[in-house]
Amino acid sequence: MHKLSSLEAWTRGRELSRVAYRLTLHGKLARHFGLADQIRRAAAAVPANIAEGYALATTPQFIRCLRIALGSATELHTHLELASEMELIGDEDAKRAMQLCARVIGLLIGLVRRLGSPREGRSTLPPSPFPVKAWPACVTALRRHSASSYSRPRSSRQTCRADRCRARQ
Repeated sequence: MHKLSSLEAWTRGRELSRVAYRLTLHGKLARHFGLADQIRRAAAAVPANIAEGYALATTPQFIRCLRIALGSATELHTHLELASEMELIGDEDAKRAMQLCARVIGLLIGLVRRLGSPREGRSTLPPSPFPVKAWPACVTALRRHSASSYSRPRSSRQTCRADRCRARQ
């Protein structure tokens, strides 16, 4: 777990879940059970999904779990905005929680982009406008035939009538 704790998204996500959960324990929001429950669930899901993806140890699985955590963080941000607009939480508490939530969302987006981008050592050039085409069937057939038959010299040419292409053996 040492390396997991080095992920800022996870540590900030844990902080966010503590802040959001504490908001639901007291005051007007504590009496709105449905909204408070949704806030608690979304808040707890953010660091939990980051940790789950990290533990799966494959980049595609980690990215998938980061996207789920991103969805939970965005859901939490929406719930916090709603609670603030309904004056169920104080302005300062709401501002702090939403800023932290926005920070976690930004970190998650950055992680997903970074992990989904080409890795170091791979070419970052754009794809070629001239894609490599597959060999015509006539060339493939000629190569198979010439590999099994040594009766013809390698310098001979044969024309493929279907494609009007010339295939060298």
